[in-house]
Amino acid sequence: MPGQTGGEAVGTCLMRKAEGLARLRGVPRLGLGVGVENPPAAALYERLGYTRTGIVARSEYQFVDEIGAEQHAVEWDEYMIMDL
Repeated sequence: MPGQTGGEAVGTCLMRKAEGLARLRGVPRLGLGVGVENPPAAALYERLGYTRTGIVARSEYQFVDEIGAEQHAVEWDEYMIMDL
């Protein structure tokens, strides 16, 4: 897509594919959480038609990093929705 970086074009393509699959299954609304520290991602979702809800939730999880060490993470995510 003109004017977009490669990551945005891939993100747009993936989201449109997920939305199309949801429509085929009769899903009326999609929701997602976006990290409050990630404004570029939130801006992408807004361009795609998602609306900020103002609902912010804390996520806490464990993961194994690229060198095999277990890590602990805490994130704050804002919930966004889009009617299909």
